Amino acid sequence: MDVRGLIADDWNWFWGTWWPTIDWGNAPAWVGAFLTSGSLFLAVLILRGDRKKDRRSDADAFFTYPVGSSTLKNGVKVHSTVEVHHYNAGDRPIIGASVWQLTSKRPTKKASLVFNPRGFEEMIYPGDKGETSLNFRRPEPPEADLILVFKDGRGVEWVRHLYTNKYLGEWYFRLHYPFKKMHWEL
Repeated sequence: MDVRGLIADDWNWFWGTWWPTIDWGNAPAWVGAFLTSGSLFLAVLILRGDRKKDRRSDADAFFTYPVGSSTLKNGVKVHSTVEVHHYNAGDRPIIGASVWQLTSKRPTKKASLVFNPRGFEEMIYPGDKGETSLNFRRPEPPEADLILVFKDGRGVEWVRHLYTNKYLGEWYFRLHYPFKKMHWEL
């Protein structure tokens, strides 16, 4: 028996005999099914977005902005300074905020935003504001590789780019530091 003949017979049976006998319903039933599925999908997306906003609300209420400057000596830039200004507009404290510099080997801690000589966890309370200066030995401030690491009032750890304020996830560090586990010493 010819294989092509068997396939052709099965194909003809499927499209000629079986397919037309199925009751597919009418157009309004199909439209209703698609609209119901779409509205359920949209509801899930909206709920997910609201949960994400609620989770980030404490972190988004912590404002930081850097101001960079360079020191001139005989008309040549010698070293640079970045002042990091911060303000907690939220209802909960920010814990252990610190600025890190990303290097080719591993991230290194540059400074804490709050100095606490007693050794307790450094907190920025609601309504607190301040500034911290970072000095660098190179002529231009390292804008691309400064990040802010902190915990919000719920204890969730956040890593945010200092200049763009974009949150960096674990994917970022797996991409740039694939063989290292990130441990932030807050």
